[in-house]
Amino acid sequence: MATLKQATDALVGAMRDGTEIDDDLIAVANAFQQACHDSDGAGIDAAFTQLGLAFGDGIPTLRMALVATICGAWVEDGRDPETFARPLIGVVRDLVRDVGGLCRLCDQKMPDEIGVDEDGDEIFVSIRDKLIAEDTSLSGKWEILGMMYLPAIAAFAKSARLRREYQTMLPDLMLLNGRHMAGDYLSMMLRVPDNERLLVLEPGAGRGFLGRMSGIADNFQLHMLLSDMLPLPNGSPSFSPEKIAHLRGALPYHKEEDVFIGRWNMFSWKAAAHHGCLPTGASHSSCWIWNEGIPDHIPTFDGMRVVLLGEPSYQRAMSHNIIFGNLPADITVDEWLSADQVDVWFERLKMPPLH
Repeated sequence: MATLKQATDALVGAMRDGTEIDDDLIAVANAFQQACHDSDGAGIDAAFTQLGLAFGDGIPTLRMALVATICGAWVEDGRDPETFARPLIGVVRDLVRDVGGLCRLCDQKMPDEIGVDEDGDEIFVSIRDKLIAEDTSLSGKWEILGMMYLPAIAAFAKSARLRREYQTMLPDLMLLNGRHMAGDYLSMMLRVPDNERLLVLEPGAGRGFLGRMSGIADNFQLHMLLSDMLPLPNGSPSFSPEKIAHLRGALPYHKEEDVFIGRWNMFSWKAAAHHGCLPTGASHSSCWIWNEGIPDHIPTFDGMRVVLLGEPSYQRAMSHNIIFGNLPADITVDEWLSADQVDVWFERLKMPPLH
């Protein structure tokens, strides 16, 4: 049986020997996986460091994407991504830049008007495929990025430092949004809050808190975490311990049939500034914090994200499943506010912010 070092050497060699995934590569990859499991931890960091170096000096291919996927799976299973993450993410960053440039060219060639019987996505794909056929340097990059962004997501989920370090990718990712899954999910991952200041007020109930939030991917998740922190009037919990663990990124949960009915309209601080009280009904939706949005889009007031909780204008059903299952998410409370303090803060929000 091959040692872990021998299995790693073989995997690096196989990764560089061609471009397409085949049975021989899969056999070598399986042998590497088995050697890792048999090694009882010894030498694994060195093995993944070697794979990282191979990403850094290799040409992106589907074979490289398969090896990257193996690395991502080990990160999801608890392995520290620091041993290989930067070279891998560097490859993804370059692919994002190239594919983003391709998307820009496609958008420039899109017709000014699309007929009612035409499909804009199909037109885009047709233009994309033609441009790829004309420029062989782009061949395969769309598909390779489609595999390699997932292990990058796994690494980012484990490291706020990596997320901060690679936020420079966001302008290029914007070109991919709505065109390639990598653009949507990497943008969302790189924008999750990290120990960000938060003010939550529920004026109608006279309660709220000052705190911080981290790792929350979208406002559905934010809404549900707040529902757990602010109990129902009868004191009963909104979720089971299993569901709360899932909402915090600590436990898988895949019961698609389960839905949660949102408890509030969430408003930005501008609702207080513009109206003096929280609007009711479906009016003034310009001040709503949409569940479909992300915390990064919630307007700040003096450096804090502010969430005002009011009566729901209609029933909002949401799935318990979160976007990034391995991303730790949390809201911590620095100070619970009394009813009088809630009123003081609400009055303060009616005035212009200091910064």
